[in-house]
Amino acid sequence: MSRDLLRWTREEWVAYLEQVGFPPSPLDNAANFKQFAGLSSFIKKQVDKGQMTLMEAANFLTNSDPKQAINYLKLRKEKVERQLSEDENG
Repeated sequence: MSRDLLRWTREEWVAYLEQVGFPPSPLDNAANFKQFAGLSSFIKKQVDKGQMTLMEAANFLTNSDPKQAINYLKLRKEKVERQLSEDENG
């Protein structure tokens, strides 16, 4: 197998597959991922139980629920600022 194949762009692959008559696949196209409410709910339970940090929660939800991810980051920031304030004040 030629190493040149490794350098082909997506467009070159699509053109080649069309040329040889290979049937199209739904996996060839990006699927839009809107939201998975079950994941947000599961993550919230983990955070509430202390089994996941706010940063971990934000990372998990970055793509599936970006608004909630931002909320977790804001909560973490507030928590860190509160801790720093307490440390400074003794």
